[in-house]
Amino acid sequence: MFQNEEPAFGHSTGLFAFTPPSGWACQQLKDGAVECRTGNGDAPGLATITHATIEGNLDAELMALNSEKALKKLPHYRRTGGGRLLLGGVKASIRSFTFDYQGNTEYTVAVEELYVVTGSKAVRVHFETMALAMPSYGGDLKALYDTFAVAEVDASGQVVTPAKPRPLNKKKR
Repeated sequence: MFQNEEPAFGHSTGLFAFTPPSGWACQQLKDGAVECRTGNGDAPGLATITHATIEGNLDAELMALNSEKALKKLPHYRRTGGGRLLLGGVKASIRSFTFDYQGNTEYTVAVEELYVVTGSKAVRVHFETMALAMPSYGGDLKALYDTFAVAEVDASGQVVTPAKPRPLNKKKR
């Protein structure tokens, strides 16, 4: 039978767009950030998508490395993964890590951050949940990244071509 597609979500400036995974509720905040909350029972997740104007030559990998310097200051920080990927032909970087909330080892938080640069704009997707729940979000994060798209942006930070979410390939693996 026919399955309903999740509605696409686009930033009001056209800077980025994606299709939220099923059960995610997304909204754009007054400061321009986007917040997506999951409804996963006892271990909800929160994705926050922020953006900033940058100067000079900053790529996604350098952005990830710079961000990681600050993240290492979190209590009991442990990097658990990361790497590079392409989002519709645009280079991106991922970092995964855990830390103990307020130093409490009973509340280990897992985080995955995606970094992407387009023209003079840097976009960061920050997702966090309790460490024990993170494996259950693997499919959701993959679906988010598979549909995530950024706009073409000029040197002054203006969107030239607004982003449209990439279609999710629903082939079975």
